[in-house]
Amino acid sequence: MDNTRILTVLTQMVEEGGLGDDIDQIPAVGLAPEWMSEKALAIATYCVASGAYVIFGGASPVGGMPDKMANSDLVLRYISEGWEGLYGGKLEFVQDPHEMVRRTLEHIDKKRAALGLPAYDPERFGRSGDARMEELEQLPLAERQAALYGMPSS
Repeated sequence: MDNTRILTVLTQMVEEGGLGDDIDQIPAVGLAPEWMSEKALAIATYCVASGAYVIFGGASPVGGMPDKMANSDLVLRYISEGWEGLYGGKLEFVQDPHEMVRRTLEHIDKKRAALGLPAYDPERFGRSGDARMEELEQLPLAERQAALYGMPSS
């Protein structure tokens, strides 16, 4: 995730007004398919301390030896539930990608409702840009180039 840009945009949204008084009220989630390094974890904690909800794919690196499991469970609970109480943001590790999406949408819907925004309606916002790309992919190469790049077709 591009933490600087995300936090800048969230901060600007709060400063502009109309979508809550702090970052934790914005209907947004930071997602990363997997944590890749300790630096990624540090960036995520920075985002969480700023009020963002962050989900990493995969298993949590906060684990321990079998005799230390009680401590690692405590740490995992703290970074998700405890940080949410302190900063408004939380960090979770979710192995199933479908569950990541479910939690993301659930969080966004909850925050939209808290702000008094209408429920998301995909029909209201039109088609995605993918529909146009799918149409272009069906064209022969020369026509596609002409449509995309203004190149004359042969």
